Amino acid sequence: MIPKHMALAVAALMASASFVTLADTPVHPADLLGGLKHWHLTLPTSQDRKAFPADQIDQPQLATYSSEWFKLNDKKNAVVFTTNVGGATTSAGTAFARTELRERDAQGEKAAWECLTAERSMTFRQRILKTPTHKPQMSVGQIHDAKNDNLELYYNGPKKNTNGTTDVGKMLAKFNGESSSKAPVLDDEYQIGDMMVVKISTKAGVMTVDYKNERTGKTSTASKPFENVVGGCYFKAGNYPQACTKTNVYGVENPNCSKKSYKPEMFETDPNATAVLEIYSLNID
Repeated sequence: MIPKHMALAVAALMASASFVTLADTPVHPADLLGGLKHWHLTLPTSQDRKAFPADQIDQPQLATYSSEWFKLNDKKNAVVFTTNVGGATTSAGTAFARTELRERDAQGEKAAWECLTAERSMTFRQRILKTPTHKPQMSVGQIHDAKNDNLELYYNGPKKNTNGTTDVGKMLAKFNGESSSKAPVLDDEYQIGDMMVVKISTKAGVMTVDYKNERTGKTSTASKPFENVVGGCYFKAGNYPQACTKTNVYGVENPNCSKKSYKPEMFETDPNATAVLEIYSLNID
């Protein structure tokens, strides 16, 4: 039996998720995701064909933007976020490429709300379709401050015999940069392709994740206070695989990947290998 507090949290999660059926067929990804007025997009590409910085798409271009990395699916009921693991990174400080939305404020500037006092929420319905195979780990929703990963909704796949498309792994709530081994487990039998509904919220300095797996009916809730906050906070949504290749798709060394102390078998070997996420709805309050 689901504990009463958890049942109430999940009920609130489902009630807050507004899954709108559009009368008109969407043409651009933004059409499906409410116009994306309060977001900008990071891509795994570099116009300069370097290791970094990755390309950014801002409004008003984002309202009509579509590419192989960010597009409607064939049914036009979800947005497909594709990342190549050997793509460009955002800066010299990270090893991993991403196709990811970053929150903007009402004025179009980078959002930076008060982490310890703001009452905010982000609700989304999504599913992972493909993961890296050497290091099958993906961050698929975040709260971030000026320096830290305050919260990551994190897929942690099996360590052996991974194919990236039918694996069964764990969905974790990684708070305050904690390791995967210490993070609360939201779902210990997440199968690639399962639809999840998630609400990430903050209130009185506490972060909460309410989670439901639509296929299995699994529900869970995890909460922790913010720690060691630096500057303001913001939401991120999308596909951020935690895997890389030492040489990127442009034939340039990824210095941060090369510095990783991974076992040799944990480095991806094909820079064009992809991770794929589909988002069906996305709302922030």
